[in-house]
Amino acid sequence: LLFCREKFTFFVVTFCVAFPMAEARPALEMVPHSDFVVQGITMTTAVAMALGVLLTGLGGTGTGNVFSYHIAFMSLAWVGCAFCGFWAYLSPEGTGTGAKEDRRQRHMVCMLAATVLSVLGYAAIFKAHSDNGEGHLGGLQLGGEGAAIKRSWARFIHVVLGYLVLTGCAVQAVLGMSKKKVLEATGEKTVTWHGQLGRVVLQVALVAVLFGIWIQWNAKGGWALWVKILFSAVVAGALILLQLPSTPAPMLIPVKTTGV
Repeated sequence: LLFCREKFTFFVVTFCVAFPMAEARPALEMVPHSDFVVQGITMTTAVAMALGVLLTGLGGTGTGNVFSYHIAFMSLAWVGCAFCGFWAYLSPEGTGTGAKEDRRQRHMVCMLAATVLSVLGYAAIFKAHSDNGEGHLGGLQLGGEGAAIKRSWARFIHVVLGYLVLTGCAVQAVLGMSKKKVLEATGEKTVTWHGQLGRVVLQVALVAVLFGIWIQWNAKGGWALWVKILFSAVVAGALILLQLPSTPAPMLIPVKTTGV
């Protein structure tokens, strides 16, 4: 019954909280300091998730469990840094002179941080599973009778999505650095689909986070129900905001001059 109740709550949060936010998207540009508000909410949530898993009082596994650092690092990486890095190009603010370069620098710093945190997060879960004698495929076992999922499907999906995200992250890091090098050297824009791929990787990462919030990762079932609902609402809302088109670069309007 508890399993059914929590899964039902998960879908309620995703579809009944996030979708109304989609209707409010056109009004985002009318909100004062919306750039600060959006990034403040997601980064605060990422920090809260990291602290929440390190504090046993909220249902976390504590600082003495290496598994805790997987959740902490991945939350900071994708709910925090990666979202803020991508938001640099979605923000309705900052469209004046030099804004493009400012957004590019914010994006690069945040994404580099997300990459480093992702590596640390994977190292933590790899060690946790190795110490427990567990596999690294989310419960998938291959034997003479075929493949079988020994743990929950939610956990398996979370793991599969996680590997896709790590692969995409590695590809994006290489492409991003190459793109930046060519742009600074020649001014030419290359790999123009870098942003589109990045959007997909971030969306998949946030979906993986949603699965991670609701799977049972300790004897208590993880965080308290109200904590799961709160975190899910923010992550689902972030997924919706990722549908916003990128902020266009300011247009240069030619000025007519008259002879003297």
